[in-house]
Amino acid sequence: MSMQAESRVQSMIHKYLEVEGRLCIERARVATRSYQDTEGEPEIIRAAKALAAVLNGISVWIDEEELIVGHWASVLRGVPVWPEYGRGTAQMGFEHGGFRALSLVSEEAQQELDEIISYWKGRNYTDRVVRVLPEEVNAARQATLWYWYLGVVGNRRGRYLIDLPTVLDKGFNGIKQAATEKLEALDLEESGAMNRQLFYQAVVIVSDAVTDFARRYAARARGMAAEASGARKKELEEMARACDRVPAEPAETFYQALQSSWFAFLVANLETGGDSISFGGLDQILYPYYKTDVDQGRLTRDEARELLEEFFFKVNESSIRHQVYAVTIGRQTEYGADATNEMTYLLLDALERVRLPEPQFALRVNKRTPRELLMRAIDVMRVSGGRPQLNNDDAIIPAMLRRGVPIKEARDYSVDGCQHFTTYGRKDHSAWYNLVKTLDLALNNGVDRLTGRRIGPPTGDPRTFATFDEVMSAYRQQLAHGIKLLNTESELVDASLRGEMCLPYASIHVRGCLDRGVEVLEGGGEFNWTGMHGVGLGTAANSLAALKKVVFEDKRASMSEMIDALDKNFEGYEALRQRLIQAPKWGNDDDYVDAVAVEVANCFLDEVDRHRCHSDPEKPGWTIPGFHSLTFSEQFGEATAATPDGRKARERVSDGIAPAVGTYHGGPTAVFSSAAKLDHARTWTSSLTLTLNEPTEIVANLARTYLSDMGGTHLMGNLVSLDTLRDAREHPENYPDLLVRVAGFSARFVELPANLQDLIVKRAAIGK
Repeated sequence: MSMQAESRVQSMIHKYLEVEGRLCIERARVATRSYQDTEGEPEIIRAAKALAAVLNGISVWIDEEELIVGHWASVLRGVPVWPEYGRGTAQMGFEHGGFRALSLVSEEAQQELDEIISYWKGRNYTDRVVRVLPEEVNAARQATLWYWYLGVVGNRRGRYLIDLPTVLDKGFNGIKQAATEKLEALDLEESGAMNRQLFYQAVVIVSDAVTDFARRYAARARGMAAEASGARKKELEEMARACDRVPAEPAETFYQALQSSWFAFLVANLETGGDSISFGGLDQILYPYYKTDVDQGRLTRDEARELLEEFFFKVNESSIRHQVYAVTIGRQTEYGADATNEMTYLLLDALERVRLPEPQFALRVNKRTPRELLMRAIDVMRVSGGRPQLNNDDAIIPAMLRRGVPIKEARDYSVDGCQHFTTYGRKDHSAWYNLVKTLDLALNNGVDRLTGRRIGPPTGDPRTFATFDEVMSAYRQQLAHGIKLLNTESELVDASLRGEMCLPYASIHVRGCLDRGVEVLEGGGEFNWTGMHGVGLGTAANSLAALKKVVFEDKRASMSEMIDALDKNFEGYEALRQRLIQAPKWGNDDDYVDAVAVEVANCFLDEVDRHRCHSDPEKPGWTIPGFHSLTFSEQFGEATAATPDGRKARERVSDGIAPAVGTYHGGPTAVFSSAAKLDHARTWTSSLTLTLNEPTEIVANLARTYLSDMGGTHLMGNLVSLDTLRDAREHPENYPDLLVRVAGFSARFVELPANLQDLIVKRAAIGK
């Protein structure tokens, strides 16, 4: 494909950044009309027809500069609405995390959207779920004892890998053929055959719709080519040829592979708007097409990099407030050998040049990872908002084997979203659990100190606790109760959505569904698991260790005095608060507090391990624990009263397995030593975020030490100076493209709300 000047992608980016985000109601309008027309039909057929209507009915347009085509809205930086999923899908839902809200295109559009939402009231999936949740579960949810991202049914909408190997190898015509053959082979007298018949019919409808969607773009490109001239005319003609072929048929060239991958990803987002729909190992997937084109003289390295830059730009164009779409690089072969190739480096080059928050990147690291690759990745981290994050194969693969994943698939794992490790046979969904709120309940006999509402069971008046063991006993009881309630919610959500909320397109990508003829939310995947992430480990450990030392060992305060101080948010108890602040803190390689952190972590892991996921009722799956916070450290802190580490009410709690901000001073090796004491083999992810303003070689050595030598699971952070962050906060106009790592995602620093900017600065200020 001919390429114009190198400024093409940068021009597209500048144009994109000049436009404010706006809601586009096209998708909502078309999908709602389809659902209205199909009332009474089987739900999976309704879902398939609705997606087909959307792909046939939304605007098809091609930007004057782009080479990779496909948009999910009618305007640049437009965002669709998914009213069938309920709360969190209209304009109010896009204010998640405090980011700038979106506006509607017009007052008329607002009126139409109001009518659409009115139709879905009581019919949408969230409303259906809420009706079945017991009051006890709702009370704990409302108290922020846990959180499900993007509403009650949020995680069911996304969190899977686009099966690009199958799409690029077989095309949607091949997928349709496989479904058709399954249909023809069905014995309708067998148990469940009618449901399988409906499933395969839905797959056929969706497969046809995807190919028709691409051909709408082919027709549009041909029409534009007829009026164009010169290089752009040739580009549009080749664009039309590509869209005529892919994703209907197997990709033949690198350009076709990218275009097919984009269509496959875009349709997934049009189906649900779900977060964390991810690309898998792009360096392995794209390399054969790249190598063939280069060997045959059709493509140069620079041309391939520019196409990748445009691909990454388009990921940002179809992103709602950091939906966290992940790319994984640096993999192993099925036999365990290093699989780094030229595409691994090309993807890093493209990431370095596109100064936008998406996609997220994960570099898999193992003992065979080339040092050159690790050094290059760290250089890119400096300018790309902490991307790529680093994940340790030597910890993650054994954890997957422990859960029954075969070795070949475990070695082929990818990151889904922020830091979830997954396979093509799994659709993930996870909740975040407030470990610090649990302690507050243990220290108030099960009553939420902020609201006075009972959330947990009575575990005794804490003023009467005479030993630290009694405190830990109350904590374990509250933890067991809270996790049981959370698991109850998860099970009820699955049960209430089964057969009601259907994702036929997602089911094409989650392996196992096509073979079994079972939709993904009914348990069609190879692995039907859920997850729970503990949030605030450092704060919980610091609080318990401070209680142990100040009250029970040093006897410098009584439990009654401690409870009074917590009740009054330390007002009038500053001397006690300072004693608590001076107690040992997690992250300094201090065995006193680290032992408490390990005990808290093991309590959480034990309780989660007691539960199973029944999204496939015939084959219960794992409920998998981890320690990962996203931005919920802020939200959980806001909902939690004062704690015995000296933290005041409503202040944030700690992230992942990192120390609480401002509580460690021993440098990164001390943090690593503390973190390594946790049992990483039992977790699905244990996220560790640090700010490291050190030379590349030193950061590479630190990363090797923590991951390869000490067995850590995950490492990410910002490689930026404190002075730069402070200046960017004071003079944002000078830093329009400064990217920073917030949690499991990156963002433009100047677009972050003040509280998150403050967090990034505080992380960098530690030890200064």
